[in-house]
Amino acid sequence: MMRARVLLTSEEAGRLPETKDIVRRVGAIGPRHVIIKGFPVERPVSIFNPAMIVDERRDTIMLFPRVVLGYYMYVSSIAFVPVSISELGRNMARSYKYQAELVLYPDSKHDVWGTEDPRAHYLDGRLFITYVGRAVNYFDPRRWRNRTRPVTATLSESGKWVKRAVFIPSVEFFGDVVSNKNAFLFKPDDEHLYLFHRIHTKEDDGFYLLLSTVPAGVVKEGEKLREVYVDNGLVVLKPAEWELRLGWGTPPVEVEKSKFVVILHALDHEGVVYRVFAMLLRLRGSILELESITPTYIMEPRESFEVYGDRPLVVFPCGAARLDDAILISYGAADISIGIGSVEVSELMDMLESNRLEMPLRLELVEK
Repeated sequence: MMRARVLLTSEEAGRLPETKDIVRRVGAIGPRHVIIKGFPVERPVSIFNPAMIVDERRDTIMLFPRVVLGYYMYVSSIAFVPVSISELGRNMARSYKYQAELVLYPDSKHDVWGTEDPRAHYLDGRLFITYVGRAVNYFDPRRWRNRTRPVTATLSESGKWVKRAVFIPSVEFFGDVVSNKNAFLFKPDDEHLYLFHRIHTKEDDGFYLLLSTVPAGVVKEGEKLREVYVDNGLVVLKPAEWELRLGWGTPPVEVEKSKFVVILHALDHEGVVYRVFAMLLRLRGSILELESITPTYIMEPRESFEVYGDRPLVVFPCGAARLDDAILISYGAADISIGIGSVEVSELMDMLESNRLEMPLRLELVEK
C-alpha cells in the first residue's frame, strides 16, 4: 500500500468543472512540415508533446517534441526543432518547413520501446530533459511492473545528449507501480532536488500526482546511467469527482520573485477530453508552498487540430516559458501535431488570485 499522504483534494481547492479558455493559439506544426536531418526516414507520421526552451538572445524557441516514424509499435524518439520567435502568430503550418534532428532515442532496457513526452529544464545552468521511457516489459502482460520510467538526460559540452538517471519507485513506499510518467526535476538550491511525477498503482488502479525528493547528485556526470530508487513522496492534489486522473504538464515558470506557475492536465471521468489548469507555487528557502489553483480549466480542445488526430480531444502541455508579459505553452494537439499557445501573465495571475487557498500549504515530504 502506498504510504504517501494526500495534501489537498480538488474539492477543497475550490475547483469547478468549467472552462474559461484564456490561451491564445499562436502556432501549430504538423508532421508534413518537418524534415528529419541525417536519418533515412525524413518525414515523421506524428510529432507532438513538445518540451520547450526559449532563447530570446537568439530569437529562438527550442522545441523537443516526441516523434513517431511508424505506427506498427508506435515507438517514439525525441527531436530538436528550432523555431524563430518572430514566426509566432503566423500560419506556421503553411508557410514554413522545419528542420528536425533526433537527439534522444531508445537504446537501453529502460526506454527500448520509446522515449516520449519530454520536459526540458535547467539545473545549475545546464540543460536537461526528463522524458518517459517505455521499458523492455512495456508490452509483456506477465511483467507489468514499472512499464514506464522517467529518464533524465543532459546536453554535454560536446553537444551530445547523455542519459544520467532513471527513476524507479520503491515497492516499500509506493507498493506495486505499473507506470511512472509526467516527470521533471526542480532544484531550489545545492542540496535539494525535487522530482515531480505521476504514478499508476496496481493495488487500487489509482493515479497519484506526486512530489518527491531525490539525491541532488544523481544527475552529475558518471560512467553509466544510474538507477535511482525513489522512496518518498507527497500526493499534491487529488482529482475531482468528475476527473479520472491528473498529470503534471510543464516545469515551473517564474512569474514573480520566488513564485512559479506550473501547468497541469486533467482527463475527464469518462476518459474522453484532456483539459488544462494551473497552480501557483512559492519557494521559501528550499520548501515549496502551494498558494492557489485556477478555479476552472484555462484551456480545452477547440481547434480542429486539437479535436481530431491520432488521439482526439487532447491538449497536452509539456513546455512553458516566460516571454515578455506572457507565458508560452507548448503542447501536443490530438497526439499528432505541435501546438503553441500564449497566455497573458496578468490574466492568469488574476485567475489564480481569485482562488487562493486560505493558508499556503507547505509541500513537506514524509520522512522515511
